[in-house]
Amino acid sequence: MITYRWVRLVIILTIVFFLTSCSKNVSDPIQLKNTETPPGPTSTTPILSLTSTPITPRLSPTSTPSDVMKEKQVLNSLDSQLAEEGIQGWAVLIAKEDYSDSGDVNLDTGFLNLVQLRSLLKYSGWQEEHILELRDNFGTDEIRKSLDWLETVADQDDVVLFYIQGHSSYLRDGLDWHTFFADEWDDILSQRRVLVIEACQAEEFTEVTSVDPNSQLTVASVAADELGWSGLWEEGMPIVGGVFSHYFLAAFTDPTADLDEDGFVSIQESAISADKRQREYMHE
Repeated sequence: MITYRWVRLVIILTIVFFLTSCSKNVSDPIQLKNTETPPGPTSTTPILSLTSTPITPRLSPTSTPSDVMKEKQVLNSLDSQLAEEGIQGWAVLIAKEDYSDSGDVNLDTGFLNLVQLRSLLKYSGWQEEHILELRDNFGTDEIRKSLDWLETVADQDDVVLFYIQGHSSYLRDGLDWHTFFADEWDDILSQRRVLVIEACQAEEFTEVTSVDPNSQLTVASVAADELGWSGLWEEGMPIVGGVFSHYFLAAFTDPTADLDEDGFVSIQESAISADKRQREYMHE
């Protein structure tokens, strides 16, 4: 005959077994290999800024584009109406992945983001010969020459894109970015200049152009007090290359990034989308 005591014992053992079984099915926390968890973007510091005459206030990632550059800076702006007006696009794409000369960590991605950006520009109607690339073997002189090239080929109405990716220490110390870039950038006649920087403390390097009286759009992957992140093939991370650049480039073909629902995604909207998704990726 089963007594009440035995029934209680069976119930207790069943509960203990169930709890033990559940605990074994819980996955261990995922850890990044060979590194502490990086301090990803956390602040609400704006990464997107617009300047014109006079200089407009800096936009926050959640702001909508102002009346500055009312035509909207879009990568496919060379199509339709603007193309009929003779407007052209010119781009300089730069990345440094080999840091054997400085001792910094190599960023071996096969220049994935440059490949993606070039493909996006060509898909959007930009001409192959209007895109200049610099990879690894460049210094201040080469950067200056690329800016001089933009000054030579682009007129006031053309769209100019300057994209650079690398360690912030190289931009700061290897290139002396703060001593030359702003003046060279200001010399370019285009009133549709777009500067995109993928680096740690990226806003530190876009801010040097803040006194520029001409119309421009600057996009920094992270704020001046934040670290960025670039995934490498060997790490097996979900994203290879700059996390911000990954989402920034993807946004141009993502209908959900079209905040004003006008049928195309602007550079401003892409930057806002990328900032949000980068923060989600780094924290989740």
